[in-house]
Amino acid sequence: MRKIKEVLRLYHDVHLSERAISRSVNLSRDTVLRILSRFSEVGLSRPLNSDIDDTKLETLLFPNSQGRPQAVPLYILREWKGRLFWVVTMVIYGFARVGL
Repeated sequence: MRKIKEVLRLYHDVHLSERAISRSVNLSRDTVLRILSRFSEVGLSRPLNSDIDDTKLETLLFPNSQGRPQAVPLYILREWKGRLFWVVTMVIYGFARVGL
């Protein structure tokens, strides 16, 4: 979430709505609302100290998360897709043979 500072700037300095911010930074409105609510819950205020970088700000706002969720590698998606196809095929044809 490298857009946290931009969301905060647009909200506090430019006074845009959550919907306008979400369109501007290409995030969902729920994500913008979550950033703004966590910012007020933690008790931070604008302007931020210059020693707070994006990573530290993300850690302050979302301490339980281990950063951004990692993308699932393509080979795992292909494997899941193959297994899912197999399971669906077995459910449809396997159960159909036994009369279920």
